[in-house]
Amino acid sequence: MTTGTERSSVLGGRRKEKVRSERVAVEHSKLVRQPQVMASAPDVLLHRLQSVLNAAVQLVFSARRSDHTTPLLCELHWLKVPEC
Repeated sequence: MTTGTERSSVLGGRRKEKVRSERVAVEHSKLVRQPQVMASAPDVLLHRLQSVLNAAVQLVFSARRSDHTTPLLCELHWLKVPEC
């Protein structure tokens, strides 16, 4: 049986995770809506951006670094950086 404190910490963790995933989704949608910014960016920055998106997907799904992120990106309806 869980105590009230344990229950509230679990619920608080879920709320924080939901807020994080919503923030990531908003930032990603801002980038996708501005393709001219993406088209003129150097490859180094695009690679870094893809790394950030992969880390965000891993955070949202609590995935390991070794897990493939492409299926997770598709599940969130996010495109990989070169496809944007």
